[in-house]
Amino acid sequence: NGVRDVWNGVRQIVALGTKYKKPSDVPTALQPHLKPCQDAMGSIRSSRLDRKFDWHLKAIMEMLACVSWVVMSPPPAPSTFVKDTIGASDFWANKVRKEYKN
Repeated sequence: NGVRDVWNGVRQIVALGTKYKKPSDVPTALQPHLKPCQDAMGSIRSSRLDRKFDWHLKAIMEMLACVSWVVMSPPPAPSTFVKDTIGASDFWANKVRKEYKN
């Protein structure tokens, strides 16, 4: 499951952050740990779904953008960042809700 893989990848990165000191070169040190997340997101993005599911896919991809806080320096508070990025996902999710309301 692609979404689960993204969340598990972020969970592993956060767990590493609680155990080790900040590396001198954060992007290089994070790269091997980001690969599973990037691969899962790429897999979701390249899904060959029926066109009627475009809004669903866009909502999912916008929601997954909230995990990018782990690569920011200095990292923002995750809850604040997620709240700031949730609007785009809600936009597409509301389109889906409206489409399937009846």
